[in-house]
This record gives sequence, structure tokens and C-alpha cells, in this order.
Amino acid sequence: MDATEENSDELYPEETVLDEVDAVIELFDLRPKRLREELRRHLVRIVEEDEDDAALAEAMRAIYGKLSERNQVRLIDLSCGYWPAGPLVCGVLLHEILGDRGKIDQLFKHVGDDILRWFRRVPPDALMSAEERRTQGALPAVVEAYHVTNEPGSRLILGPYWTRPLAGKDPAPPPAGGRLIRAQVPRASVLVYHTGEEEPVLIVDFRRVDAVEIVAGNGK
Repeated sequence: MDATEENSDELYPEETVLDEVDAVIELFDLRPKRLREELRRHLVRIVEEDEDDAALAEAMRAIYGKLSERNQVRLIDLSCGYWPAGPLVCGVLLHEILGDRGKIDQLFKHVGDDILRWFRRVPPDALMSAEERRTQGALPAVVEAYHVTNEPGSRLILGPYWTRPLAGKDPAPPPAGGRLIRAQVPRASVLVYHTGEEEPVLIVDFRRVDAVEIVAGNGK
């Protein structure tokens, strides 16, 4: 064995957790430096020290609010997927996007079905108010709900973000080029019920959705 083989561990030391945290934080390109150091400190607590408590969760929520939209999505992906934080930290971050279809769709396109696992491992009281939990529990066995999809041609790929219009109101029309889908959703597949600013939002295990119908938009 030559010298290079004997000393390979020294020549190419294994990357530490702290090295990886620093490398990931470079992607955020944060200003000011104080915010960068704050995020680094909390990520180390999550990744290396495996912490998860209410104070850390609130600190991560505060950091989330200071980030650009792109970095907000990146932080959720990092904290709930790549380096899965505990349910309290993941819960407060997922709660921030419950009414934001754009961010949920972006995460779904990136991680696919894994986003359902994120929601399933968070305690309901970290995602819903007491009133929302009561409403979710009182839903009928099968819920009529709506979903917007933008796949071209005949493809129909469902995602986790659905709405349930209030009584007497029609669902919002799809954007140009999109399709509005109506389906029968089993109550057991409704992972989260969110009151929303304009209409209730459901986070749905779309793999269990049945009786799908295109009611408006492309292909109708």
C-alpha cells in the first residue's frame, strides 16, 4: 500500500455536520450577517443536537418571516425534509403555508408524496386551531372538494392543496390554461382543515381521492 492509500482519511476528511450546515446556508445568501448567524445557530440545534421545543419552533417561525419567498420554501424543505426537524419546528413552518397554494405546489413538485409524510407526522394542534380541529372532525364521511391542476394535455396529476367553498359560493375559476377538478374526498384523507382567508383549505392525501371530474378550464 502506498503513502496515498495509507493516509487517505487525512487527505480527504469526512465532512462534518457543521461543514454541511455552512454549505447549505450559502444557498440562502442572507443579509444581514446577524440573520445568517441566527439561522446557522438554530440549524445546528436541529441537526446536530436534535432539539425540538416550543422556543426553538417560535425562533424558526421568526426567521421564516424575515426571508424572501424563495428562501421560505427552501427553509421548509430543509427543515421538514432534508434535515427533518421535530414535529414542533416542522409544524410551525408548515402552518405558515397552509393558505398559500403557490408554495405548497412548489414543494409538492420538488418532493412529491413526501409532503404528505411531513403533514402526517405533525400533531394536529400544531397545524389547526381548536375550532378547525372540531370542523375537521365533523366533516361528512365523503367531502366534495376542488383542486386546480395545470398539467398539459390529458395528464391529470393531483396534489395536496384542495378547497371546499363555503355554502352558497361557487369555487374560484382556474387560472388560464388550468383545470378545476371536483372530487369526492374521504374524510380520513383530509390531513388538515384550514379556515383560510376566503374559503376553507384542505390538505389532502390525494392518492385516496375518488370520482374525479373536470368542471372548468382546459379540457372541459
